[in-house]
Amino acid sequence: DAAIADLKNAFVEALSPVVESVSVLVESAKPVEVEGDEADVAPALDAVDIAEKFNESGLPKIALQRVAESLKSDNNVKSLDELIADEKAYATSLREAFAPAAEEVGVIHESVAKSSNLLDEFSAIAARISGK
Repeated sequence: DAAIADLKNAFVEALSPVVESVSVLVESAKPVEVEGDEADVAPALDAVDIAEKFNESGLPKIALQRVAESLKSDNNVKSLDELIADEKAYATSLREAFAPAAEEVGVIHESVAKSSNLLDEFSAIAARISGK
């Protein structure tokens, strides 16, 4: 019973920051009361829906923070799904942009590690430059 209580406390402590963040998002996403046609007012976002979409997105914390900031922005006209899709596209473009550089670094380290003398190092560098 004590282990279960400890586990429950640890779980509650781990989720507290998420609950607070989602509460702030929900509060900031509530529609402003405007006189006139109620059809123009956007529906409030549900905290559980936001948490589920954040969890399902697979995005890192920093990306989710950017999505949350965009949601709170007065200039935001995109839905939560659109913001998450944009952030995923951005993450993919970063991975693609840096993947070739990471592979080249690996090749350089690999060729230097295999070199046994200065002549071998020079030959490896010349081969990489000439593409052979």
